[in-house]
Amino acid sequence: MKPRLPLLPRRPSSFAGALAASFVSLLGADLDHAESDRAFFDREIASMMEQHNVPGVAAVLVRRDGVEFTAGYGFADLQRRSPIDPERTVFPLGSISKLLTSIAALQLVDSDAVDLHTDVRTYLHDAPIDHRFDAPITLHHLLTHTDGFDARWLVGGAARVPEKVLPLSAMIARLPPRTLPPGEVYVYSDVGITLAGYLVERVSRQPFADYVEQRIFRPLGMTRTTFSPRREFYSRDRATGYEYDRQGRFRATPIVYPHANPASGVTAPVADIAPLIEELLRAFRTGTSALLGPDSIKWLGARRFAHHPSFPGTGYGFYEFLHHGRRALVHGGMLPGFTAVLVLLPEADVGVCIAANRFDLIAALEDDLLRKIIDRFAPPPAPAPPIAVAPPAPAAARLGGRYRCDQYSHFSIDKIFVLAGLADEIEVAAQSDGSLLFHPQGTRWLPVEPLLYQQEGSTERVRFQIDENGLGQRILGSVQFMSYHRIDFWDDYRRHVPIGATLVALTGLGGLLGAWRMARWLGYRGANCGRAMHLQRLTAMLLPVTIVVMAAGLAWILHDLEFLTAAFGEPRFIAWLRLIPLVTAIVALVLLIVGVRTIRRDRVHRLESWVYVASATAALLLMPFLIHWQLVRVPTPVVAFVVRCLSPSVL
Repeated sequence: MKPRLPLLPRRPSSFAGALAASFVSLLGADLDHAESDRAFFDREIASMMEQHNVPGVAAVLVRRDGVEFTAGYGFADLQRRSPIDPERTVFPLGSISKLLTSIAALQLVDSDAVDLHTDVRTYLHDAPIDHRFDAPITLHHLLTHTDGFDARWLVGGAARVPEKVLPLSAMIARLPPRTLPPGEVYVYSDVGITLAGYLVERVSRQPFADYVEQRIFRPLGMTRTTFSPRREFYSRDRATGYEYDRQGRFRATPIVYPHANPASGVTAPVADIAPLIEELLRAFRTGTSALLGPDSIKWLGARRFAHHPSFPGTGYGFYEFLHHGRRALVHGGMLPGFTAVLVLLPEADVGVCIAANRFDLIAALEDDLLRKIIDRFAPPPAPAPPIAVAPPAPAAARLGGRYRCDQYSHFSIDKIFVLAGLADEIEVAAQSDGSLLFHPQGTRWLPVEPLLYQQEGSTERVRFQIDENGLGQRILGSVQFMSYHRIDFWDDYRRHVPIGATLVALTGLGGLLGAWRMARWLGYRGANCGRAMHLQRLTAMLLPVTIVVMAAGLAWILHDLEFLTAAFGEPRFIAWLRLIPLVTAIVALVLLIVGVRTIRRDRVHRLESWVYVASATAALLLMPFLIHWQLVRVPTPVVAFVVRCLSPSVL
């Protein structure tokens, strides 16, 4: 006879009880942890959306054991009121593409098909890389943004429809000149990474998008991530991008298909990025990966270049972000209407991807929200040592001046964005105590070592490069700060304005004289006046008209210039405007030649002709300024020659 089961459960054995209790405790702790993490993101993302007027956000949080949660906030399309779905809503992720291109290039290194430190011309015989510097450009330089290429491809960098996206070979045919020796200065741009993507395409002998699909996306199960926007789910589930205009209204932005596909062409729902985050966290934790070999894993997460040993630097595909001594691996992305960021905290085994359908949120995501994420998930840091302030450097005054970020084009129409005031600039003022003030930021920097300064109340540092006379030439900082060069006379459009106004006034003086003399001749037709004088007066009248039209058109363009204005190509109005200086130059040359001849042959009108010659000379003196600022449609080699002759900051 079987014993009756007790009505109440018997007391478990000590081992079974401990095991069960531990399981329940861990399960409850994990649930509490997940709920707490979700509440943190709900709170912080809601705050960011309200503060920065963001229509919608998608987020995914990955921990060691897998995806902790995915979440959608707000709307993918305001007009249709369609909500964000982190599993389905497709976002252009912009420059997060560079991480995937770096992984693809490192796979070729793992297979010994490519060497990191071999001249890329060994693999790319058709790439028009100039020989301005003796040191060759290598894959290492391309992946660390130290290739030295002129930053370009803002104007005409995208297509309106996917069928119009240029092949990589066409983009490489437009490779810009080099402005800096390779391996010396970090200047973030799309050029080098696009060249790395073309190298992947050429060495693997298959289209870049197909290679990444087969070697990265498919092994990880990333079925809705693509570099090919023709995929049917892209048009069906794509979020609408927005800008928030000056009138306080959301404005939908047109779809942008970048030509520099390896640098900014990837699209995905954020949930589809989770397998990549899991794989990278596992790789950093164990040193093994289904994607990369052990050496490439180290290179991906290690600092591969920095302007100083104490500065945050860049790896291959990630850049470092340090906050209170804690390190994150980050890459952000931005395209018209969209901003995204991918963050890994290897020491905490945490990864996050966030995407928003609002343009120009990179500071909010990569600075404000990123710091809060690090504070929550990264291990507590050791106490930071106080700044050891160095004695005042006697040469600090020589560091003062105006500096401009190197991230702009020197040789293409992209330079017009500098004239529009869209390039970052810093005014450095030396103080009597040896510190430096940076304006307009209003930050104070204390000397730590000769030419090395640290921001007061921060761990951010910069160092200065000087010339043989001790004059500051360049400021080098972290990868977020990048690098700034001293603005010399030819780079300072503020100093050009009064000079240009004076030259225009002299040109106008000739025009007024010509108009007055023509009016008198029309009133006294019997006056003794030859054809040469008629030609001088007419051309003198026409000359200031061309300049005024040019100036008025330029002022109108610069007033409302935005990236989208020229993303799909040089606007027709700007193209026509850049032809006007050629007309001005031709008219000025005619006036100059005829005026000189008249001075030699006609004593009666000699004084009048001298005025016209001065007017023509003033107009011609405007030409170097206009060429320097890419306001004249002339071949790139001519522009490069003029810019390099006039501006010492361009090597």
